[in-house]
Amino acid sequence: MDVASTVKIVGPFGPATKVEELNVRVLEDMYRAKCGVDIDLRARGIDKIDLFRCDQTGVRFWRPVDAAGDEEFYKTLSGAWAAYYREWRWEYGKALALTSPTDRLLEIGCGRGYFLRLTEGRVAAAAGLELNRDAIANKVTRWPVHRKMSEELAASEPESFDYVCSYQVLEHVIDPASFIRASLSCLKPGGLLVYSTPNTEYGPNKRREDAFDFPPHHMSYFTHASYRRIAALHGLKIVTISDAPTFGALRNPTDLDPFSRQALMEWVRNTIDRMRRRTGMTTFVAMRKPLEVVR
Repeated sequence: MDVASTVKIVGPFGPATKVEELNVRVLEDMYRAKCGVDIDLRARGIDKIDLFRCDQTGVRFWRPVDAAGDEEFYKTLSGAWAAYYREWRWEYGKALALTSPTDRLLEIGCGRGYFLRLTEGRVAAAAGLELNRDAIANKVTRWPVHRKMSEELAASEPESFDYVCSYQVLEHVIDPASFIRASLSCLKPGGLLVYSTPNTEYGPNKRREDAFDFPPHHMSYFTHASYRRIAALHGLKIVTISDAPTFGALRNPTDLDPFSRQALMEWVRNTIDRMRRRTGMTTFVAMRKPLEVVR
């Protein structure tokens, strides 16, 4: 029997089983090769990290929690990686299509506010939460951005938003269960909860080639199946769940003539990849909070 499979802990969503361990020297080499950043986990007394799988939801997560990046880490990383805060993400188009002019919208972990800027004139009101001081100081949206945890806002403004979203954030937090509960506490009954996370079936992620898909950057992994189990736990209805295409996902579709040769080639390539069950780097999910709590 695999020794790792006998190691059990209580994770964010409940009991979890160890499935793997990794020497941090491997991570340090990967980060240096990708962006020149020295993560130096050994300076924190961490020689290895352990990957666990939640028995109930299937969410996989790394421990110890001290391996997670802090504000200084993200400041360094965003400085070393020019495209860290992107003006456009594939999921923004799908998310905007689900908004309503009467919505009061909250984005958790909004960065500099690129998505919030896109909602200006599309929703009645919006706000962002962000912990990175530099990102807040350089925000690009007229909507307010607060340096506050989602749990804090949930306590002070419960059930205040029609639409709560978070893009490429959930995989960074050490307690995603608490993050999801706080998101739902901020959301009105009948409101929409929208997340995007890295697609675990995306080639480089599946082959484990990307340093950013490991601690200190990413601390957990979500799949279609784990989102469905999380939705069931909270009585949520899945409105939509899908993965980004393999080509053209990093570009705003309005920047390309839909009748151009490039657009046609991307459509052909994406169609072929879908037939081969190949998908892009992002998973998008939207879940509806029930109007009444089922007891």
